[in-house]
Amino acid sequence: MLAAAVAVIPPLALLAAVHGVALLQRAHARARGTHLVATAMTAPIAAGAFWLAYTALRALAVTAGSRPGKHGCAP
Repeated sequence: MLAAAVAVIPPLALLAAVHGVALLQRAHARARGTHLVATAMTAPIAAGAFWLAYTALRALAVTAGSRPGKHGCAP
């Protein structure tokens, strides 16, 4: 239960970051640097959310009986 609650944090952070970047774009922020910094900060959040989702889905596949290295489940 705790692991599931913790696993929800990166996707929600990514959603909030992407929404913030979209709001900056819509508001036509005068400081282009602000938009670039927000976009640059969103990229590592996206990478972390992807990594967490990948490892969780891989662990679920292994638990369900899929062997690592077979059917696209890389080691």
